[in-house]
Parts: sequence; structure tokens; C-alpha cells
Amino acid sequence: MKIKLIFITFLFVIPFFIYGINIEEINSLIKDRGLNWKSSNNRVWSLSKERKKRLMGVPYIPNNEFVFLPPDQKTLDLPSKLDWRDKAGFDYMTPVKDQDNCGSCVAFSTIAVVEAQNNIANNWPDLNLDLSEQQLFSCGGGSCEFGWYPDKALNYLMNSGVTDEGCMIYTSGIDGRRRSCNDKCPDYSNRITKIDSFKNITKTKGVALDMIEALQNGPLTGVMKTFDDLTSYENGIYEHVPDGSTGGGHAIAIVGYDNIEKYWIIKNSWGDDWGENGYFRIKMGDPSGIEAETYSVNIRSNNGTSQIFSPKKREVIAGTYRIILKSSILKTKKMQLELNGSNSQRLVLNAIQSKDLKSFYIDFNTAEIPDGVYDARSIAIYENSNKEQEYRSVVQRIFIQNNTPEISLQIQKPRDGDILRVRAKMTFDLQSTPVPVMRLTVIIKDKNDTMRKIENNNPTPKINLIWNTLEVENGDYEIWLRGDIGPYYSESKHVFVKVNNWNGFKKY
Repeated sequence: MKIKLIFITFLFVIPFFIYGINIEEINSLIKDRGLNWKSSNNRVWSLSKERKKRLMGVPYIPNNEFVFLPPDQKTLDLPSKLDWRDKAGFDYMTPVKDQDNCGSCVAFSTIAVVEAQNNIANNWPDLNLDLSEQQLFSCGGGSCEFGWYPDKALNYLMNSGVTDEGCMIYTSGIDGRRRSCNDKCPDYSNRITKIDSFKNITKTKGVALDMIEALQNGPLTGVMKTFDDLTSYENGIYEHVPDGSTGGGHAIAIVGYDNIEKYWIIKNSWGDDWGENGYFRIKMGDPSGIEAETYSVNIRSNNGTSQIFSPKKREVIAGTYRIILKSSILKTKKMQLELNGSNSQRLVLNAIQSKDLKSFYIDFNTAEIPDGVYDARSIAIYENSNKEQEYRSVVQRIFIQNNTPEISLQIQKPRDGDILRVRAKMTFDLQSTPVPVMRLTVIIKDKNDTMRKIENNNPTPKINLIWNTLEVENGDYEIWLRGDIGPYYSESKHVFVKVNNWNGFKKY
């Protein structure tokens, strides 16, 4: 029997608006569905459909067929809430801006994140760099009519950098035209801010936990499908009401979350007179697809930093393994690795400097300690004012597995014979000892033996997955799980279900 594989790809959509729904009808739909937000006839809602198009500047919309919701808070070893507008009493966000009559949302979302990350990296909430969205947009290749791509903007920020607002003031929102890159100030090269790196942390996998973890280090830039009802948002936790309206791709800055009420906190670029002072909250797993593609940005502090370069995040190691440590702190003399186990075992290992003087390494026999999960920090010892000082990195978990683990995978929901409709919720239980499952693969096979493989590289013991069944044909499907820990894996029992969406139901 021939098996065909299909992998999740992008859905390309040209922004457009249909249907003339009014505010009263939107609020009626909100009430009927028991949602928790309010619509109003605000400035943005009142714009013409042509002007609304200009607010949607991402030419593609990621396919959000699957979304892995964050785990229950009792199983999550991270804060239940986070908001970079109020982190330990400090506001690390810069003021809300207005892109106005130009599809420049990508420039505004990325600049919002870079400005905030500079505040965070330098531990200076009021540093508040005012960087030039116009220079990034004009010199990087954006278009008021077509928009731009977040990865292109971030690449430009990393390789070329951006100058300050005073060097090239934003005017594209006034006349809807992209200015020439040559309009920047003569000394712009002396006024450049760059990022060190960026990373696509979800890449259409829709793993909300990846976003929660990344948000601990600062805001993220992301994209979403913007429906027309969002332009009418006044306050509350937005959830799209399926009214037939379709917007376009939009870039935003994600600045926090609430894992109790299950929403993201978003900084928008439609002015501070829209929404909740320019911000809005959106339900996790909303059809807008906000979990489909998000990027983290790394900016080092002026003093430098240290890190565990290898093993990488969630890499399982065994046998003799070379651990690599790096430090960008000037006058680093030596480095150490600190390991803390669940059995209160603590090890401090001295590293050897490599011949190229760019890193330190430890050839560690992992079999000398029990298999399990260890909290690890790199320690850089450097000279400052003729005194030795230590810099300890953030905690990174190291997974050691020399022996065969025990792995158990169960599909709690759906069950054999279930009929799935619209946004079907699936629940899985994952148990393993002593190292957790490192990668979960959900496999869905249709009647033609075509398989979808959905990977979660950051699974927790209980997984909630939303499957938008409107993206597939009605019919019979077979579902099972595979869990991997390094070279070891296990599979669950197979469950047989039917997708049966009634005729006439519109796709989100």
C-alpha cells in the first residue's frame, strides 16, 4: 500500500473585505456566542474598505489548521501571567504608534519588539529608543500596497540595522507612499541599532507553549489573519465571530499572556485611541491564527552574556558528550558548568578553553550520573577592575538518557467512532520516565492513505490540540501518536473517527 505524505504549508490569501455587517450585528453575535469582548463604531471601523486594506500589510496568511493550546497551569512550571507593560512594576514597552494609510505593519511590529528588547537587555525600562519604521520599511523593501514579510524585516535589522526616528521620520502613513531610502539623514551610519539574531519559534506548528517560553525573555513579533470584526474592537478578550467577513494578513507585537483566562496581550499599530489604549487581548487558539508564526529577537546587553551552546534546547544526550560553553563578556578567563538534579545533586564542572579561544568545552561522561533532567547554567568568570567576577546564564535543562525509557501515549479524545466538526478539540496523555517525551507527532490518515504529520517539539504530559476540520474533506480518518526520546520511540493505539461538517458552513 502506497503512503503519501503531506506537510503543512502556507495558505496565500490576498486581503479583501466582504459583507456589510454593522456594530449591532457584531455585538449580537458576541452575545449569542457568550464571548467576552465589546465592539464599537470607532475610528478604524469607520474607515473605508480601501483604507482598512492598508492596515493589513502581510501578503500571506499562515495555514492554522492545527493549534497546540498551552497546558493547564498546574502542569506548567512558568508564571501563569506575564505582561511586559508591568514586569515587576516596570513598563518595558515603548509608546503605541499609528501606521495609518500604509501597509507597513511589519515595520511597526518588529520595531516595537526591538525597542522593548533594548529596554530589557540593558535593564533600563525608560531607555525607550525611538527607531525609524520609515527607514526600515523604505530601505528594507516594504510596499504600502503589497506590505512586507516579517523574516525580511528581521534579516534587515540583523544585517543592516535601523536608524532613529529623527533621521527618517515616518510619512508613508500620510500619503500612502513609500519614501526613497535616500531620504535618510547624512550621518545615518553612525546612528544604527542592530539585533544579534532572531528565530521563528512556531513556523506553522502552532505550539502555544513555545510562545509562552519565549515571552519570558521579551516580546515577540507575529502575524495573524485579521477579520473585519477586529477593526471594531473596543475592549475585552477578542474572539472572531464567524460572520462571513474576511480581512488580511497583519503583523503585531505579542507582549504577554494570561494562561488562566487563556489569552495573548497584543500591541497593535493602529494608534493609541483604538482598542485598549492601542492594545488588544485575543483568545488563545482563535481562528485568527496568531500562534501560527511568531519570531523571537535576541539583543545582547552592552556587557555581553554567556550561554550553553551545546547541547541545544531539548536535545537528549548520552555516553561521552562534548558540552560547549561560550561567553561574549570581555576578559572572560574561565568557564564552568553547574548541574542541579532533582535528587539535590549538584555538580560544578570546569571547562577547557578551545584552541581558537572562541569557546570552552567539557568532555562529560553522562553515564557517571543518573538518567534524568538537570537544570544547568554556564558560569563565566571574568576580570573587572582587577577583581574576578561571575556571570551566570539563564537556566537551561539538560536531558540525559543512557538507558531505555518507559513511554506511554494515550488518545483521551476523540474516541473510536466520534464525529468531528468545525474546530475539534483533541486531548492526549504522555507519560515517560525519567526523561519527558521530547517530540510528539500526531499522525492523521485519510481514506486515500494520505497522512498529515503534526509535530510538537515541546510537549507536556497533557496535550490539547485543536484541529480545524473545515480545512479537510468530510470522511473517515485514522489518528495515532508517536513519541520520541532521543533514539527511543513509542506509538499509541489507533483511533478511527469521521469528519462530518454540514453543508454551507463557511471556512474561517
